[in-house]
Amino acid sequence: MPMPELVRRLGRMAALRSALALTAVFVLVSLLAGGAAAWLLEQELEALVDTTLTERHAELGAQLDAAGELERLAATYDEWSKSHRMELWSFETDAGRTLGEPTPQVLETTGYSYVDLEGIFPTERDDWRVFVAPTEGGRLAVAVSAENILESMEIVRNTFLAVGLVVSLVAIAGGLAVGVATQRRHDRILSTLQAISDGNLSARVSPEHDRDDVDTLARRIDESTARTEKLLQQTRGLSVNIAHDLKTPLARLRAQLEREFPASPERESALGQVDGVIESFDGILQIARVEAGDAKTLFAGVSLTDLAETVVATFGPVAEDSGCTLALRPLADPTVLGERGLLVQLVANLVENSLQHGGTSTRIEVGVTPVGIEVLDDGPGIPADERSEVLAPHYRREQSRSTPGHGLGLALAKAIAELHDAELSLTDREDGRGLRARVVFPARAFLTSS
Repeated sequence: MPMPELVRRLGRMAALRSALALTAVFVLVSLLAGGAAAWLLEQELEALVDTTLTERHAELGAQLDAAGELERLAATYDEWSKSHRMELWSFETDAGRTLGEPTPQVLETTGYSYVDLEGIFPTERDDWRVFVAPTEGGRLAVAVSAENILESMEIVRNTFLAVGLVVSLVAIAGGLAVGVATQRRHDRILSTLQAISDGNLSARVSPEHDRDDVDTLARRIDESTARTEKLLQQTRGLSVNIAHDLKTPLARLRAQLEREFPASPERESALGQVDGVIESFDGILQIARVEAGDAKTLFAGVSLTDLAETVVATFGPVAEDSGCTLALRPLADPTVLGERGLLVQLVANLVENSLQHGGTSTRIEVGVTPVGIEVLDDGPGIPADERSEVLAPHYRREQSRSTPGHGLGLALAKAIAELHDAELSLTDREDGRGLRARVVFPARAFLTSS
């Protein structure tokens, strides 16, 4: 499947789209919550360090205020710094003299800040947390190495990032799994509904469980379809019974008309009308027999080319009398499993349809293809919105009501095709003129092919 088509199809899958949307919201909220937690934890760590700096600033400030302590501390700063490798201090007097750590960056910014003091302690990190504030006689800066706090923050960030990544992957995988599972249930319902709309009222969703509203919907569809199928079977059975019960009285009526009334146009008209009703009933009974499926026991290998030749030979003279042309166009010679008499009836009905409704001077072709058989004509064709309706029993187009027939020919052809698991479709010809009635057999129906 092409990528654009795949993307479009995935975009139309409501269950999968909803699951991914909820997953995306969950992942986004998780990342935001994790980021906020990491930030708050970093702020808390920083606040603890700042509290320590404030306390240390107060202690050193008190010592510097004591008499003589300033000079003593300044004189012993180098020794002090060796025992306090993670700390330093710097004092700038009001007169501009700097005592303690001489690096000027320490005193640049009043308040809390991070300062890069490269080279002060080569074995330590260069980042320091500094607190600068006024004190008695000048400005005092105290600093601690930011190595621990920065490493802790890095660990926190990496931990939250790793956890967020794992949670996101698990959430996405779970969302996809749930979405795909739900989408499969939706697809199963959609495929069943498509089969029902195509006329297969025996199709069922048959949910395996009764867990939620999707299963409930599936069961309601199955129940509704079962009731519809039962009603349709009853209606068909009633039609067949009526046709069967009335055939004998109609035959008697016809015989009585011939016997008791002298030959006259009126009698011939009455006999023609009775014959039309009998033919209609015969068609209904034949469709019922085909749909019953009993003919499957008679299936055998049937050459479609031989079958097409038989139909063309039979209807050739009829076509000539009607001013039409009937030709054979064998493109292959497949053999399918089927009942030959019914398949001849199928193709014959398609040819008769073209003869009756194609108009005069119509060219009709019976083609044999590697996948089945087709009948083409260059007549007026059938509008696309009526093609499914003309395959239903007793349907006749408005333009065809003045021509002989009962609207059963194509319905019988469709029933025979379905008996053979084949598909009968009505389309325009490739050149856009006329009608193409195509019967495509499933792969399993072919015995040999050439």
